[in-house]
Amino acid sequence: MGLEVGDALVVHYIAELDGLPSMFIPEFLSEFKVPGVSVYAAAPVFSDDDGAVRNEKLTFVFEAGGDIEIPAVSLDWWNATTESIETLSVASLTVSVAGPPVAALQTPQVKQTINLWRIAGLTALGLVALILLRRISAVVSARQKVNKQQRLESEAHAFEQLNAATRSKDHHATYERLLAWLERLDGTADAMSFAARYGDPELQNQLIQLSSTLYSNSDAELDVRQLQKPLSKARQRFLDEARLGTQTMLPNLNP
Repeated sequence: MGLEVGDALVVHYIAELDGLPSMFIPEFLSEFKVPGVSVYAAAPVFSDDDGAVRNEKLTFVFEAGGDIEIPAVSLDWWNATTESIETLSVASLTVSVAGPPVAALQTPQVKQTINLWRIAGLTALGLVALILLRRISAVVSARQKVNKQQRLESEAHAFEQLNAATRSKDHHATYERLLAWLERLDGTADAMSFAARYGDPELQNQLIQLSSTLYSNSDAELDVRQLQKPLSKARQRFLDEARLGTQTMLPNLNP
């Protein structure tokens, strides 16, 4: 369907976000000024029922003829996998409007009446941007879900849970999360062997006290918060050794 002066084009912009409220999704088009075009923006609609969604609707009313470019839309997002900022965008859309150009409108004219019958049909043009944004949103949402799941299954998250248990002074929870963390760290759950190789006498002594406390059903013999410092040191030794081992396994680039 051709566009003429007095017609209107309605464009919907929709973006979805996983992990944060919809209010964190920025506006899509902050400013649009083109001679011969008036833009009417409806108030954005936010939804957090099934994932964060921001919905914006812009109505472009053409008051003069010519080739009009609906600007591109870009959104920056943080990729936790690559630890970098990436940009998602929808390309600009150029439409041709039949009628006198802006230069021919030297004197005030009788206000053109918006052809409401055309709006429904012309909205289909805006669906191009809508479909692209939905596809982009689906990709972002999928990546974020994968990143979130990887985070929950990581050794670092297990260590955070262990520290939370020590801060709560819960001996049983501390022991359970200690074994779960060791399983994520090196595939074993042998706390004493880990302490003997990567820890120090202080850590070994505290683990012995923790074991004794559990079997004696007493919570008064050890403040499990004291485990945090020696455990952190032992963890760092393990990670440093693993990193060094990976580096030494790399082939020599200059034999």
